Amino acid sequence: MHTKTKLYSLFSILLLLSSGVTKAYDKQPIVIDSGILPLRINQQVFAFETEDKLSLQQAIESIRQGDLKPTKSKSSKGFSQNYFWIHFTLSNSDSNMINLVLDLDNPHIDQVLFYKQNTNSSIEKLGFGGDKTKFYERSEINRRYIFSFVLNSNETANYYLMVDKRNASVSFPLKIWKQNDF
Repeated sequence: MHTKTKLYSLFSILLLLSSGVTKAYDKQPIVIDSGILPLRINQQVFAFETEDKLSLQQAIESIRQGDLKPTKSKSSKGFSQNYFWIHFTLSNSDSNMINLVLDLDNPHIDQVLFYKQNTNSSIEKLGFGGDKTKFYERSEINRRYIFSFVLNSNETANYYLMVDKRNASVSFPLKIWKQNDF
């Protein structure tokens, strides 16, 4: 009986730890209030790194399963050979939609893709850019990587940013602005 109790306890601990893998990334959403914008968000995001170039669906599944672990540094990673996925959740409790701009203040990124995961789990590509994209072909023409988007009234949504800056020093300072203030 003593052995069964130990096994049950061990099983319970493992179950709790494994269920916490997805819970660890369920951080409180960043509440967008037009009165506090612009807002630096690096301390409120999760950054994951991988050696493989993953599609958004693969990245979401790897994060959910705990195959990708959050990095300790959320804005500067130093020299890296990896791809980075940045995840954050935004919430608008206001009755009005808000036009926003995500500002990635690093003009030396090879490729960047910005996505929104809607409440029905559908994916919407909001923008793209990078040194490997011709300047005039970026989703927004700016020396930094900026992405305009709308957060609807009473909406909470997940956002993902893929950053490819392999073989170089990596930093991704992020700020959210009201579109009219940018």
